[in-house]
Amino acid sequence: MARSGVFIDGSWTADGPVLEIFDPSDTRVHVDTVVSGTADDLRDATQSALAAEESWRNTTPEDRAGVLRAAAQLLRDRANWIATAMVSEEGKTFKEARGEAVRAAGTLDYHADQALSTQDQVLLPIRSGAVTTVRRRPVGPVAVISPFNFPLLVPAWKIGPALAHGNTVVWKPSPLTPLTSINLMQLFDDAGLPRGVLNMVVASGEATADGLIGTPGIKAVTFTGSTAAGRAVQARLAGLDTRVQLEMGGNGPAIVLAGVDVGQVASEIARGAFASTGQRCTGIRRVIVVDQVEDFENALVAAAEGWNVGPGMDPTSDIGPLVSAAAQKAVRMRVDRLRAAGCAVLTGGDPVTGEARKHGHYVHPCIVTGLDPTSALAGEEIFGPVVVVYRVESPAEAFRLANATSFGLSAAVFSSDASDAMAAADSLQFGTVNMNFAGSVAAHVPFLGWGDSGFGPAEQGETAVEFFTRTQVVNVHGDDDG
Repeated sequence: MARSGVFIDGSWTADGPVLEIFDPSDTRVHVDTVVSGTADDLRDATQSALAAEESWRNTTPEDRAGVLRAAAQLLRDRANWIATAMVSEEGKTFKEARGEAVRAAGTLDYHADQALSTQDQVLLPIRSGAVTTVRRRPVGPVAVISPFNFPLLVPAWKIGPALAHGNTVVWKPSPLTPLTSINLMQLFDDAGLPRGVLNMVVASGEATADGLIGTPGIKAVTFTGSTAAGRAVQARLAGLDTRVQLEMGGNGPAIVLAGVDVGQVASEIARGAFASTGQRCTGIRRVIVVDQVEDFENALVAAAEGWNVGPGMDPTSDIGPLVSAAAQKAVRMRVDRLRAAGCAVLTGGDPVTGEARKHGHYVHPCIVTGLDPTSALAGEEIFGPVVVVYRVESPAEAFRLANATSFGLSAAVFSSDASDAMAAADSLQFGTVNMNFAGSVAAHVPFLGWGDSGFGPAEQGETAVEFFTRTQVVNVHGDDDG
């Protein structure tokens, strides 16, 4: 029996297009069937969120925090089962999937704490005998649009603060990972979330544009996905009284300066480039090496070739398949274009051979050199396990090349002198700069991109309250004389 990908007003219901889920590790394996939603379902979900808005807004912070903590505990309890489902539809390794479940649970706990710690602020009065209070009030129903590559973690860091601060939600997850989304939605329902507070519709991009973006009643839209899709959301909302928060693509550089341990740095850069099969907006796409660093390319090739490519449920696999045949084709076409541009492919970029792998969407981790940094190819994001290595003469040239992109999500700098960190950060036009490691994200740390990587307030951390609430000033005077 097909599973429903639509949860509205406390009930599962769907009568839209059918999604057949096949295992990206072996596409001969049919995993499940999901009935997705339509534009009308998204409109109904918005009405449900509107109907529940007042009651949820008036729920105490303690009650909201309690639901989030209950959901976090259920996620920990079901982590193995949910991670297994994620592997079967998205392809990442079980270790990565289970780790994501644990991190998502921690994110919900963090925002439960934020629900309790966001308090009214009493200021100096604006006149004698008055009391001036600054309050944070819910913004209203929020549309959450989340991607396939982190189908638990990204929803947790959007839905968590939205609910914590008293907003209702319409959630549109990726149709590439409906099973993980269904499991997370069921978990919130089991945690005791009232009807209509969180509604989910697995739907296509076309249905989302028609039924959710710009729909009356939605007061804020938080989006994670490609830059093209994010800019389309932004354009559709132009001129409307709707808040927009976009986290989009990346073309992250890793700068390697003189004096580093070449093998250690190559291993860390490989992690930043190839983890999650390179399907991360924060992934390292470009490696910029100063000429004083010798033999780095060989060290990076050795590190890449040490990654075992295989099914996500195989404990010996370091990297799983790409999410879909289209994703695999896009990566292979990009590598072909790099070859046609005269680049040298030092390793990888080809499908994984062998009877046990030929039916999956696998690509060997790929390292390329010789690309003209001024070419159009150099400015494009590659959403897969491919990195391009550049050589430069000086740190100043490395920083200039790192900034020669429209993206500005994250960058990494590797140096033998940790005191270079702030100087490097001053030189780099990125929302996050990591020193001597490839980077990560955490619930308590703001996450944001510059340029074509982001728009609007930062996600995560204490700054999350800025997007999900409005400021209200209340002045109370004790007398009746005006």
